[in-house]
Amino acid sequence: GAIISSVEDLLLWDEALYSDKLVSQKTLQQAFEPHLLADGTNTNYGFGWGVSVYKELTFIRHGGAINGFLSDAVRIPEAHFFMVILSNNQSVGPAGLTDEILNKAFSLGIANTTEQSCEDYAEELTGVYQVVRSGGRLVTNYSEEPVYGYVRYADGALTIQQTGGGTRTLTCIGKDTFMLRSPYTRMVFTRDENDRVLGMHLLTLPTTFGPDDFAPKTDIPLPGEKQEVSLLPEQLIRLCGSYDLGGGFLLSVTAEGSQLFIQATGQAKFPVYPTSDTEFFWKIVDASVTFETNEDGSISGITLHQGGDYFGRKIN
Repeated sequence: GAIISSVEDLLLWDEALYSDKLVSQKTLQQAFEPHLLADGTNTNYGFGWGVSVYKELTFIRHGGAINGFLSDAVRIPEAHFFMVILSNNQSVGPAGLTDEILNKAFSLGIANTTEQSCEDYAEELTGVYQVVRSGGRLVTNYSEEPVYGYVRYADGALTIQQTGGGTRTLTCIGKDTFMLRSPYTRMVFTRDENDRVLGMHLLTLPTTFGPDDFAPKTDIPLPGEKQEVSLLPEQLIRLCGSYDLGGGFLLSVTAEGSQLFIQATGQAKFPVYPTSDTEFFWKIVDASVTFETNEDGSISGITLHQGGDYFGRKIN
């Protein structure tokens, strides 16, 4: 929409949808009706449109991204309301602004939150949660590897880290209810009749995209802290170079004194920390690398461990 249309043109298009000028109301109803899966799960999705209900309002929404452009559009039939945001800045998405405008325009009260303490029960929430591949928002890596959410409590803060992802702080705004990044994204933990934690829901307000995301709590123990070792600068120098993982994706390895850094194509440079002279891990994300060696001890390549194992040969 950002390339072949404008906000004024899209407003005319939306207005025409209230008549049979473009398409019949019967057909539109099919497009704007959330469909159910075979097991009865609500997909919150019609024919190409996200469809969800919040506070008796129907939010019909879709975003887009193509060649440097981002867009977000939402219509609320009960209020004869339509809003579209078009952007030529691909680094900042318009969805957050859409949420804020909807919240204020319809007095939804989503942002009216107060931070609370979860100290009394935080330890009950810690553990490993299995991400169910429902097609919702929790899974960003669609490999065959299992994906987990690791919930930890330390230094008065509850955090969550997904397999292959970074660590995020959860802000408590109510019993078992937490903000993730903003008031519009929340984690809600559920319990059984015996007050035992069953799992956690990921909610996006006021609109939901895809089936409900629920991650049941498992009996898998939380991974222990990695034990760092000390390496000399000369041990790091032999690891430096560029590694080709294919498809134009490179890992550039550099050393500054006794600190090793890795920079992936299109990303910033971050430090990695050793657990041996050939194994290193990131602290900002759940990922690690293993430097592969030849029989003579020289470095032949690198294996990236992040939602799978990906080998790259050393090219210089």
